[in-house]
Amino acid sequence: FCLEGQTVGTPCPTGYQTTLTGQSYCRICSPGHYCPNPAGNPILCQPGFANDKHGRVECDLC
Repeated sequence: FCLEGQTVGTPCPTGYQTTLTGQSYCRICSPGHYCPNPAGNPILCQPGFANDKHGRVECDLC
């Protein structure tokens, strides 16, 4: 993501993501998903796994 006035992007922190070039903010990963790649889309937890918190990078085994 890029803050106003920046010429070089800043990576999103762990548990956040953005998929748009030039975006000025990162979105926190939502419950039911995990975000292992800050530059990728949130991934839905697979059957048998769950996540009830924001900002996770993995899902927990049920």
